[in-house]
Amino acid sequence: MTKFLIASHGKLAEGLYDTFVMVMGKNENLSFFGAYTKAEEDMEESVRKYVDGIKEGDELIVLTDVFGGSVNNEFMKYIGRKNFYLVSGVSLPLLIEMVTDSEPDIAKRIQVITDRASQFVWDCNSMKLDNNEMDAF
Repeated sequence: MTKFLIASHGKLAEGLYDTFVMVMGKNENLSFFGAYTKAEEDMEESVRKYVDGIKEGDELIVLTDVFGGSVNNEFMKYIGRKNFYLVSGVSLPLLIEMVTDSEPDIAKRIQVITDRASQFVWDCNSMKLDNNEMDAF
């Protein structure tokens, strides 16, 4: 089974999770982790417990907010671990694509989705659409 974890600084991961559930419905394989939201929390320990808690044979895709940030760097320690995948630059469209895509080869799924991730970003001001074209959206 493939598990998904949204991980971010602060409450971004929780917000993305809540919005995903609102748009797509609850998904038992999706969870979130927000670092630095509790003063007493040890991020390294929390991440280790989560990763170690994944069942043998399950796959884990972690989607972090910022490449090179402390949250992403903590998960980088697990690169090379069997069935562990790390993607940085999470957004709602990326999250929806990743969770709903049915490609069984996880590495291929990640490659295809991250390759087309620029299609999730639009400069709406440069589109210069007339009213008829706007109706199509």
